[in-house]
Order: sequence, then C-alpha cells, then structure tokens
Amino acid sequence: MIYLYGIIPLFFSILALKKKKYLYKALVTASIILFSLIYMIVYQIDLSFSVILGALLFSIIGDYFLNNNEKHPMFYVLGIAVYFMAHACYLVYMLMNGVLNISLLIIFFVCFSLYFIFRLYPSIKEKSLLVAVLLYLGISCLTFAATFGLSVTFPSKALMVSAVGLIVFSDIMIAETDFVKNRRTAGLILPTYYLAHICLLYSIFFI
Repeated sequence: MIYLYGIIPLFFSILALKKKKYLYKALVTASIILFSLIYMIVYQIDLSFSVILGALLFSIIGDYFLNNNEKHPMFYVLGIAVYFMAHACYLVYMLMNGVLNISLLIIFFVCFSLYFIFRLYPSIKEKSLLVAVLLYLGISCLTFAATFGLSVTFPSKALMVSAVGLIVFSDIMIAETDFVKNRRTAGLILPTYYLAHICLLYSIFFI
C-alpha cells in the first residue's frame, strides 16, 4: 500500500508539466512531505529524516522565487540562496547517517570547477549572481559526494543517490537554459526535478 504513495506526487507532476503553474509544482513537493511524515509517524522512522523534509520545504520556497523571478531582479538570487539551504539540509542528513566521500568530492569539485570556469563564468555578468552560483555549485559538490557515504540499506542509498544526482542534473539544465541560453535543455529541468523528489519519498520506505 505504501508504494502507491508515489502516485499522487506523480499526478501533480504531470499537472505541473502540463499547466505550468506554481501551485501544482508546490503540490508535488508538499504531497511528498505529507506522505513522508505519515510514514515516519506510523513506522517510527529515525527523526534524522525530518532534515530531508526541511530541505523539501526550502525547495517549495525556492521554486516560488524562481517561478516569479521576472517580478523582481533579486528573486533569482534569493531562489538560489534558498536552494542552498535545501542542499545544506541534505548535507546534514548525509553526514548524520554516513561519512563524506573525499575521493568523489575531489572529482566532483574538479568537474564542477571546470564547468563553472569554461561554461558559466563567461555567461554570467552580474557579480551577485556569479557568487551565488559559485557557492551553490560548491555545496552541490559536498552534498552529492556525501550521498555516496550514506550508511543505510542499499535500496534507500541507491534512491537517495539517484535523487540528489537528479537534482544536480536538473540544476545544470537550469544553468544551461538560463545562463548559457541553451534552450534544448529546458525540457529536461522539471521532469528530472520531480523524479528526484519522488525518489526521495521512496528512499524513506527502505531505510
């Protein structure tokens, strides 16, 4: 029965992709938070997972800022700042339940640095936005590397790695679309983002 919980977030994901409205986008994440809370209470899951729910709450706020960034010039930077907090929550959870994989951190850091220097830096002219993107890439490296050091069951770890990997991929697609003006990547942003959150929901079922 619990495995059917993903149907509702999937339904909202399809609506969000079709309707292009923030409400449906928020409902995807909100429903995942709700079902995760229910599962945690019923099955008395370790409270450390509640940090992940905090990350999802930050994601809803960040989605609002990015969805309305045309209304205010600082909304984009604020959105990145809130997503930074979401990644910080993910990182705290990973370190509470595992160790940081230093080898992968170095590899990710080199790859992300090269991407920033040769792909993003020439395309971003605003200094505040440049700093925000650089800091966000830094915590993304930390979070993704820490995910591989999780000490949980293999299915839960695999789903968590997939979730964070999909979030990172979605973020890169955003960067490609918004900064590099590569419009071919726009269609990959939201499907991978929603799939990442659904993976997070199912990861709790196997802890």
